[in-house]
Amino acid sequence: MYAGHIVESGRVKEVFRQPRHPYTRGLLESAPDFDRPERELVPIPGFPPNVADRPEGCPFAPRCGYVRDHCTQSMPPLAEVAPGRLAACFESHRLTEVLA
Repeated sequence: MYAGHIVESGRVKEVFRQPRHPYTRGLLESAPDFDRPERELVPIPGFPPNVADRPEGCPFAPRCGYVRDHCTQSMPPLAEVAPGRLAACFESHRLTEVLA
């Protein structure tokens, strides 16, 4: 969830291995990996939105590295991006690489 919206859903193992929403990817990249303590943590840029004054469009757009004009104009629907996987991202097709 991000700013009160479900942004990704799926089997835990699949979501952790191949996140399809930029926020999910950001969370995973900013968390320590105890199997690889040398791995540098990558923080999510920017700040969470004020939920009392939500911007138009995707609430993650101001912090997203995949943002496009349409992301700031309308909220992406939670849609199937793979069998059993849902993501609320217009650009989820661009997040197909596997996290190692």
